[in-house]
Amino acid sequence: YGDDSSFHCCVLSRRDRDAEWLALPASGSSRNGDVHEGTHRGCRSSRQEVAARSDGARDRIAAPVEPGVHSTTVPSPVSAELVETLRTSGRIRHLRRGERLVHEGGRHGSVLLLITGTVRVLSYTVDGSEVLLAIRGPGELVGDFSPITGAAASATVEAREPSEVALTSAVRFRELAQSSPAVAFELLRRLVDMFNEAEQRLIERSTLPVRTRLARELLRHTEGSSGERSVQLTQDELASLCGARRGSIAAALAEMRRAGVVETGRGSVVVLERSMLETLGRPP
Repeated sequence: YGDDSSFHCCVLSRRDRDAEWLALPASGSSRNGDVHEGTHRGCRSSRQEVAARSDGARDRIAAPVEPGVHSTTVPSPVSAELVETLRTSGRIRHLRRGERLVHEGGRHGSVLLLITGTVRVLSYTVDGSEVLLAIRGPGELVGDFSPITGAAASATVEAREPSEVALTSAVRFRELAQSSPAVAFELLRRLVDMFNEAEQRLIERSTLPVRTRLARELLRHTEGSSGERSVQLTQDELASLCGARRGSIAAALAEMRRAGVVETGRGSVVVLERSMLETLGRPP
């Protein structure tokens, strides 16, 4: 890598062995850097060569994506019937930004149905560092496992913004699950979705470079949309969800921005070309 303040790495595609060139900060080569950034080979190059290669990378990014190459799993919102049941039997509460209703390790007596707004699902490492596990939005349930298992809450739930939720008591929620096969099946489907989501993230973190993980995370948050779509996530949140450093996320977003795939703003990423993002989300 020499003594330069930056280095260039060559990521080789297993599919066609094309070389894709990226310029990353020198800190990326540190022993504590992100894992699985790709197959790296240190090399020097002039600025003109890097610019020419960046043009070639953009051409490859714009190539059409094959169907089914970017399978990304997100938990489906609960059915309209269950939403109506929980809204009518529950208690409506308005949350302030930063307000916490569920605390990891605590006993929580209610199940939350998100009506408006979003919440963060958090956990903490042994040294007290905060880890973002997921972000849930309207139509999703939070805290529905503890009433069924009787175990303490496995995560903390915090409002990201002013939000409205319907609170259903644990006793009432268990009664619904036991008395209605439709509700029980709905919860089973939701459990399968969440298991698939967790399994997919684990595989991605173990095998994919940061840029690919970032593309797939953005795809999750624009699922079912067409055209431009704004993803209201900060770079810190994206870094936590992708299992990467904030600097690596910033570098990947800068590359996507230069290629015309996204635009970035304060606490948001606007996806301009979803088809190009799908190409970036293809495993190497």
